[in-house]
Amino acid sequence: MLKLVRFGAVGLSSSLLYGLLVSALLRLHDGLIAVHCVAYALAIPYSYFAQRGFTFRSSRSHKVSFPRFLLTNIFSFLLSTGIVAMAAALQLPAAIAVAAVIIIVPLINYLCLNAWVFPDRTSALS
Repeated sequence: MLKLVRFGAVGLSSSLLYGLLVSALLRLHDGLIAVHCVAYALAIPYSYFAQRGFTFRSSRSHKVSFPRFLLTNIFSFLLSTGIVAMAAALQLPAAIAVAAVIIIVPLINYLCLNAWVFPDRTSALS
């Protein structure tokens, strides 16, 4: 349970960093999609090191864990975009799309990070 709390704390701090980056970058460029992508990418190193060191306390090599972390983030990015696009196509309220992203994406992330990216040493396969 403590690991899940740490995961949430890192997620919140990563989201705050992302929001600050978007705010700062919008002062330099007015394209929201481009700014979103750059801010998302810039927040990945912080999220990786915080999840690896604080949440999961992993000693797995960066050579193994970082590519898996990137794949998980790419999947999450595409999943969240797909959820929003589907909600828009179905003409659902934005609040439903946002709620779905807030619930589904962190759950999938936690499961992937816990089982595949930073598994416990006793269950690590590589």
